[in-house]
Amino acid sequence: MDTSNEHEYKSSGEDEYKSSGEDEFNQLQFISYSMRDNKWYSVKPENVNENTYTFLNSGASGMVYVNENVNKVVKIIRLSNDNVVSNDNVVSNDNVVSNDNVVSNDNMVSNDNKELLREEIKNAEKEVGFQKSAAKFGLAPKIYHNQYIDSENSFLEEATPYYYIVMDYLSPTEWENIYGDKVHQKEIERFIKLLVEKVGIINTIDPRLHFYKNKKTNKIIMIDYDHCVKCVGNKNTCVKEMMSNIITNGGRSLVKIYNKKTRKRISRMRKRWSGSGIRKSGSILKKKSKKKHT
Repeated sequence: MDTSNEHEYKSSGEDEYKSSGEDEFNQLQFISYSMRDNKWYSVKPENVNENTYTFLNSGASGMVYVNENVNKVVKIIRLSNDNVVSNDNVVSNDNVVSNDNVVSNDNMVSNDNKELLREEIKNAEKEVGFQKSAAKFGLAPKIYHNQYIDSENSFLEEATPYYYIVMDYLSPTEWENIYGDKVHQKEIERFIKLLVEKVGIINTIDPRLHFYKNKKTNKIIMIDYDHCVKCVGNKNTCVKEMMSNIITNGGRSLVKIYNKKTRKRISRMRKRWSGSGIRKSGSILKKKSKKKHT
């Protein structure tokens, strides 16, 4: 852990929520890090202080907490529970005839689930590696600490294990989220060229949601490197491939792509209705609009 930021990881074990019927939102609204126990704790509202991180937003795979006092966020990535019992490994009462048939605790955990957990940790560490590499060139928020926390030390419900990443916070007073509209296309394309040239990675899954522009310096950075992959082959092709998933028609769902031969943008649009089709629709509307005479 970065000792220069040690003050933000003040021990807070005494503030941990005990299971006492609080609703889930309140239980997970505030968290704090304990250097003594080397893990995160949920914090009661009355115990919130300058070291507390507050819930910011959530997604399909986890949550983000922010501490504006130190200008940092922690990303909590939920993982598969390594304590889940597989039904396939449970011996039924009808089949238990001797002590030899009793399943040990070690075998009660699904091997498939353990393998899935290992894969999820590997993916989280890959995300961290990509982001750290990008941060060296000023293309991503700086990461200060990252670690896997097992189910025994988890503050999440059902003792769900997780992987956390502490990084710089992009405050909305200084940064704005930009998309692939016409105003920012050239800027984003320059960024992608740097990303490919310096780091050798691209995101072709959900790139347009993750660009931020500094309101003063106009600097652009990208967050969330979990869907990034290494650029294989020609770098210009990698840039085009990522741009094809970003460029939109004024922020609408009609995606524009790059023509590989002419490099001109073309739109994927439905064919316009023919004149006869429009007239036919109009005549139908007119018929419906006519009042019935009695």
